[in-house]
Amino acid sequence: MELEPLGERDPKELGPYHLRGRLRVGRAGIAYLGRSPDGLFAEVTVVSEQIAWDPKVLALLSDGADAARRLRAPHLQRVRAADLGESTPWTAADFLPGPSLREAVETYGPLPPHAVRSLATALADTLDAVHGAGHVHRGLDPSTVVLTADGAVVTGLGVARALEAATVTLPRLVPDAVAYLPPEVARGLEPGSPADVFGLGAVLTYAATGHGPFGSGASAELARRVRDDEPDLAGLPDDLVEVVTACVGADPGRRPTLAAVRRRLAAGPAGSWVLPDGLTGAFAQWAVLGRGRSAPLAPAIPAEPTAPLAPQDGPAAGVGTGSGAGPAATRKLDVAFDDPGARGVGDTENLGGPPTAPAGASPTGTGPVGTPAGSGTGDPAAPPRPVSILPRTAGDDRGPGSGRGAGQGGARVSPLLLVAVGVAVAALVFAAVTVWL
Repeated sequence: MELEPLGERDPKELGPYHLRGRLRVGRAGIAYLGRSPDGLFAEVTVVSEQIAWDPKVLALLSDGADAARRLRAPHLQRVRAADLGESTPWTAADFLPGPSLREAVETYGPLPPHAVRSLATALADTLDAVHGAGHVHRGLDPSTVVLTADGAVVTGLGVARALEAATVTLPRLVPDAVAYLPPEVARGLEPGSPADVFGLGAVLTYAATGHGPFGSGASAELARRVRDDEPDLAGLPDDLVEVVTACVGADPGRRPTLAAVRRRLAAGPAGSWVLPDGLTGAFAQWAVLGRGRSAPLAPAIPAEPTAPLAPQDGPAAGVGTGSGAGPAATRKLDVAFDDPGARGVGDTENLGGPPTAPAGASPTGTGPVGTPAGSGTGDPAAPPRPVSILPRTAGDDRGPGSGRGAGQGGARVSPLLLVAVGVAVAALVFAAVTVWL
């Protein structure tokens, strides 16, 4: 796995993130690999221009991002930051070192039965947590499930709802996505939690067989099959046929609850996350990518600026003129979602002493062109005023050009000469007074 290099129209920075390259194209836009100043990688998604102008869509995306930030489900991708009000709306979520379920199956074939059972348990637990928090995913399919060495992860919470509200029809960036929509959605009805149960059964069918329950083809034909045809579940492991058949039923009222699905899975054979060697090797490649050693891309993060870093609520403590004066400066990243309880974006990091100036930095304490010296939303920290180490002399308090005595080359009048002139003037005055009297 290697990143696709950034193109001329791709952004280079978004919020605190420096973008390293393209990861994939998703439903809502393009996902990039981004790195924050604290060294953590994230999946930064830029919302497609076709829907970025719609305030309603952006509001729904914001709701979904906030829900994904707050939920603490072990198999749900967590959103770390977002800015959906700028000219380039974006979200940043945990970087997942692995391919999507669709990419994995297309490359390495269907998952073994024990891995499908493990996948089923992880997805059912995650969707149950999502429903318990009052949300519905609405768009579960093989492209929104990512496989990692530690298990499967659900992504895209809230994205499907936002896209349904779009006033324009986006090109189908995900192949056969319609085949994983429940029949009630294909009929134009509002989906509830049973829609996610349908998506669970459809995704498990794909993972075990390499095809969805309604095959592949054009979107209109797939929508018709979802509404009218029976699902094709050939190739499912015997112990999953019953539960998957119930999940993909046409009547949402007769689908099992996620709690019932979990009980049924627990009563069957135990699953294990043991995958084919090729897929395990893919995880290793993705892990290297997440550690920032993916040639041929050059590092995108410049060296830190020389201006002292200050907290957002006041000047930095301990910033003095002597070396090593005061405690180390700290910086808090300016992001939309700040979660002090979790390490990463939004954490306060001890940065130590002043870092080295980057190549091309200006002498006034700013970084490369267009990059502020400090972090956060405040003004960049001003550079310290130069302190002279020369002894003070008469005339130093006057500015340049403020008299003949200013500067090093100015002439200085002798005090004895001044006394002599004063005595002579006094004598003349005394003589004049005497004559007048």
